[in-house]
Amino acid sequence: MLFQIKRVADGKVVMWTENEDFIYDAEIIKEMNRAGYMAYLDGKIYRPGRKNKKEEV
Repeated sequence: MLFQIKRVADGKVVMWTENEDFIYDAEIIKEMNRAGYMAYLDGKIYRPGRKNKKEEV
């Protein structure tokens, strides 16, 4: 499992982890989206509140 935060403007990875304990909570991810960053889980866009791999486990 690979969680990443990428800057939308240039696609640069600014944060990544393979440890589920370090994935940000839903509110932080929403604020990051508003600030121009996107969260990814295993290469797919991660949107809190929707059915994602992390929430299924």
